[in-house]
Amino acid sequence: MSDMKPQGVFKSPADLKTFHETTDLDVKGVLVFTIVLVAICVATLIGLRLMMNQFFAEAADAKSRTLPRLIVDAPIAGPKLQADPSRERIEITQRDLGRLNSYGWVDQKAGTAHIPIDRAMAVLAKSGLPRRGKVDKYHPRQGSSKNPGAAAEPEAEAKP
Repeated sequence: MSDMKPQGVFKSPADLKTFHETTDLDVKGVLVFTIVLVAICVATLIGLRLMMNQFFAEAADAKSRTLPRLIVDAPIAGPKLQADPSRERIEITQRDLGRLNSYGWVDQKAGTAHIPIDRAMAVLAKSGLPRRGKVDKYHPRQGSSKNPGAAAEPEAEAKP
């Protein structure tokens, strides 16, 4: 215990009163700092509000300059999701196969009908493909869409 030495320097009680602080807080400094801090915060908020007003004005101006859309802005009821995609695919396939395998009118006034695909293939196999150069209303001359006068009148088909 011989290594114990007093720390610091001895001061007399008169010196202690001289070096002692009389106040713990600089009230004037704290008030000035608080007032400056509040002023900076208020100025920042006012500046942000002015900037946001400018952004809103520019957005409204841009919206007024946009072209109107062709569709009415109606609320969307919800996402258009398929409830059962596999069932819907089967229904579509059955509907399409029903049309491919049945007789029916496309335009009854014009006399246009559809026939089953198997029947159409049999008719085509029996009569053959159109000969090259054959011109009628169903097989116009090549390039006739560019030259409307190039298509000839339908020929009368010879019956065997």
